[in-house]
Parts: sequence; structure tokens; C-alpha cells
Amino acid sequence: MFTLCTEKSGGNRRFLIINEISVSECMDQNNGGGVQHQIKSKAGPLRTYQQAVLGSPSLFKLIVYELNECFITPLPGRIGQLLRSFFYPFIFQSYARSSKIGKNLTIYQPSKILVEAGVEVAENVTFNVKSGGEGIILQKGVKIGEKCILSCPGGTINIGRETKIGKNCRLGSLMGLKIGHNCRIGSNSYIIGAAHSYNSVDVPIIQQPLTCRGKTIIGSHVNIGTGVTIRDGIIIGDNAQIADDSLVLDNVPRDNFVKGVPAVRS
Repeated sequence: MFTLCTEKSGGNRRFLIINEISVSECMDQNNGGGVQHQIKSKAGPLRTYQQAVLGSPSLFKLIVYELNECFITPLPGRIGQLLRSFFYPFIFQSYARSSKIGKNLTIYQPSKILVEAGVEVAENVTFNVKSGGEGIILQKGVKIGEKCILSCPGGTINIGRETKIGKNCRLGSLMGLKIGHNCRIGSNSYIIGAAHSYNSVDVPIIQQPLTCRGKTIIGSHVNIGTGVTIRDGIIIGDNAQIADDSLVLDNVPRDNFVKGVPAVRS
């Protein structure tokens, strides 16, 4: 565990590593912070809104985004899918019109989201890229179940081709999340992008600094059961299997089967 922070030297930033990764100040210094930080900035309200929600200064993209949110996102059925496939390429970084997006998709900073051909996203899904996040990449044939949340306050969420994610999952990235191809992630599973320190008993945990052990990497052909929780900074090798309701706190070598709380080799 290391502390990661920055200091300025001659106008340039350099990283200092101490004892545990504490990322809150780094995000504020390097990326302008979150929405709250941007609201306090000196930019006008329109520009602040565009940067925080749309991720682009384009007035045209803002108009398309607002039309989509008000009239197109809630539309059910095939008509809704067709209209979203027409409008999304104007506001996403890249969007293949052969993809199918269900109604009520919540999107923040779509200019940082790339959707390849054949992607299917169910209803009531959230793509939340924050100001410090690099973006979300959904490769060819990815399928995401209903009510999933992809939260990207930092790094990139990159999901490999033909990977299927069950409903009610939450995938987080503070320093990066990479999932290989042909993986299966069961419903109600959580891949934690970060946590809060708990060093002070006098301060609520939610108010303590964010911590992160590093980028989370999941190999290809990995099978993750339902109700699984994977901590930030974990590396899972190819062909690994994780049983239902497991808590993964350590790396899982390739071709291994683990289960339990905490998960151990079976």
C-alpha cells in the first residue's frame, strides 16, 4: 500500500509515494476534481454544465444530448433503439449503429465513451464517466444487464469482446479496469474501483480519503459467479473461475477456481 500525491517543482508535477495510495487530492490537482469542484470554478454556468455532464464544449452536442435525454432515452421498444442509434453517434466518442441500447440509459460525459458493433445494453443502465475518468470502452459484442452501473472517476473501463455482464452489477474504476474477452460476470456482482480509508474513528468513513491499490485486471475466459465482490487492484488470470458469493481480496492465478469469504483456492 502506498500513498500517491503530487507536488509542483519548477512548474512541473512529480509524484511522491509514501505508504498508502490516497487519491482524492491527486484527482483534484491533476483532473480538475469532480462536479462539485467544477461548479466552484470561474467558468460560466453553461460551460461548467457542458464540461461536467457532456465532457465537450460543443453547443451542437449539448443540444443533441438534451433532446436525447428529454425525448429519446425514455422511449421503449424498437423505435427507441433506432432513434438512439441515430442520435448517439453525434455525442459519443464512437458509436456503432448496429448496437442496441435499452431505454433510460443514464450517461455522463458521452464524448469519452466508445461503443463497438453488436453491443447490447439493457434498460436502466448508468455510464458515469467523471471529469478525472479517461472513458469507457465496450468492445464488439459486449452485453450488459439491466440496472448495471459503470462508474469511472479515473482511468479507463475497458470491457473485452463478447463479455457478458449480468444485471445489477457495479463496475468501478479509479486507476483502471480491464476485462478480457469472452468473460461471464454474474448478477449482483461488484468490482470495486476504490475504497475509503478508515484511519480515524472520529470521522465517518464516507468522509475519509479515497484509497486505491491500483488497476484491476481480469483476463479472458473468466467466469465470475453471482454476488461476487472483487477488491480494487486485483489481477485475475485467464480461465479462472470464481464461485458465487465470494469475496476476492487477493490475485487469482490463471486456470484456478476460488470460492469463499475471503476467496481461496478450492
